[in-house]
Amino acid sequence: MRPEQILQFLEDFRNLHSYDKSQRTKLFSIKVPENSLNAFRAKAKVNGTPYQTQIKRLMEEWMR
Repeated sequence: MRPEQILQFLEDFRNLHSYDKSQRTKLFSIKVPENSLNAFRAKAKVNGTPYQTQIKRLMEEWMR
């Protein structure tokens, strides 16, 4: 890895493990099949979790 890549990795790692609610967020878009999104939203609702919150949780779990 180049030095800049190592620094970026370390910064990302630090950010991942020092998350707090005041951390900046970034809006992004992604294309997914409509049926999949509808099913995901429905399952999140049944579990009492906002679907975007559940997406964030899945992302965080995947990175661990």
